Amino acid sequence: MKALIPILVMVLFFLPKTNANEYKQLGRYTNVSITPTQQQLNPLLVVVDFEFPPQITKVGEALKLLIAPSGYRFSLSDNDISYILFEMPLPEIHKKLGVMTLDDAIKTLSGSGFTPVYDEGLRLLSFKSSSKSINTVNVALYKKSWLRNKTAITPIANNYKKIVTYTVKSGDSISKILINLGIGYNPKIINHIVDTNPSAFINNNPNHLISGSVIGVPLS
Repeated sequence: MKALIPILVMVLFFLPKTNANEYKQLGRYTNVSITPTQQQLNPLLVVVDFEFPPQITKVGEALKLLIAPSGYRFSLSDNDISYILFEMPLPEIHKKLGVMTLDDAIKTLSGSGFTPVYDEGLRLLSFKSSSKSINTVNVALYKKSWLRNKTAITPIANNYKKIVTYTVKSGDSISKILINLGIGYNPKIINHIVDTNPSAFINNNPNHLISGSVIGVPLS
């Protein structure tokens, strides 16, 4: 019996230490972690499995749809080279990304010619490039094309004083969202939502919302 004592001591010595502050007891037999996950602390580490709808044909459209649930948004200067990336056609192999972190998905879509730059404090995303060919391109032409596109970043001007953001869930419809927000069915507001959130709909059809999209809903 005495010979077992050193072995037991060694086993206990190497048991991993637990931090009492990481768990909270709920009920008699249930302990839950009260420590935020790495993904909650850094949304770029969230694992995504994205397949873009057929109407997404440009890299910028795909990026905008990809980052919407994360809270990140584009940060663009007047002559930002990001406009060049946005107007590039989305490669067929990128239309279904597969399982990867959001950071890796952004890097995959931007390709080897561009490097994502994150402002984690303000959750802003921009791109830079060390390519001489990219940096000598006339950005204005790409910017004009992008802003003319239905997925332009600049929101359409409106007369509503208060806009709230809403993340579309599976099974949502515009009328259901408006009712849940206490607005009720309103064709004028529905048209406004479609016009100002084109990337959230398939072919601009108000009945075909894309799950995971973040839309702006006017309250007044």
